[in-house]
Amino acid sequence: MKLHIHLGAHKTGSTSLQFHLRKNEAKFADAGMAYIPMPEFRKRYSAFLNRIENRYPAFIRLLSPTIENRFREQLVPLSGSSLVVISDENLLGGLAPIAAKHRLYPHAVRMVSAVKRAAGPNDAHYFLCIRNYPEFIVSMYLHLVIQGRRVPPLESVTADFLGGARGWAEVVADVANVVGADRLTVWTYEHYRDAPGAVLDVLAPGVPVELFVPPGNLAINRSLTAKGWQVMEALQDILTRTELASMGTLMRKFPFEEPNPKVVLDDPAALAELDDKYRRDKIAIAALGCRLLDGTQAG
Repeated sequence: MKLHIHLGAHKTGSTSLQFHLRKNEAKFADAGMAYIPMPEFRKRYSAFLNRIENRYPAFIRLLSPTIENRFREQLVPLSGSSLVVISDENLLGGLAPIAAKHRLYPHAVRMVSAVKRAAGPNDAHYFLCIRNYPEFIVSMYLHLVIQGRRVPPLESVTADFLGGARGWAEVVADVANVVGADRLTVWTYEHYRDAPGAVLDVLAPGVPVELFVPPGNLAINRSLTAKGWQVMEALQDILTRTELASMGTLMRKFPFEEPNPKVVLDDPAALAELDDKYRRDKIAIAALGCRLLDGTQAG
């Protein structure tokens, strides 16, 4: 069976991508292909894999047969499909380890190795999306704030990336080493944002995917604005984590009056350094031999 497995990453338009895949399920069927909806796939496989990884990482290999069966059982009813598409950003690992270690996907090798074992002898190709650092850092940070997590100051997280912390080049190299560069396609968030149809054509070739969100607008999951973030910070020492998570959900949708700007990194020197890191990462990724889809030039 041919599998196309989208591994993430988080905060790179995965929700938008999965939204389009789900909306076009009938067209998959018409083309003799299948898409396993993310909530179903996560409930039956990746949530279990992440729980083991986060709590008992040493047991991943020991529990491999059980974990792998949860993956393969979902393929059985789709055995007649010429292609099965899977998309779940948690396959690369969670956001919590990034916040704790200030390094991108520190457990990517273990996670992707587990996915590869689960895919077994199937003809699997893997897909991964990366995003420019200033937007990714802010989006990741605010996502953790919304969840009620107590995170260090945004400036501290940014400083770690400026200090040469593990980034996209290292993550992609890890994935390529596990699955093989010839079986890995990488696209940039910027490319997907501007040309979602082109990315969907690669992930689901032969399916005439209809776009339900116009190019340039990926805001399916709304984040915190500057005002919402200020409210959450003010309540850090007052509310419990559960209460903070409930407040985060409310703040995402709260009708603040204008001006209510987005949260952005605004240090010119930091922005320039992060942009240069991203540019160099794309050059390194292209040199690995995997396919890189980018609307801008890497060099």
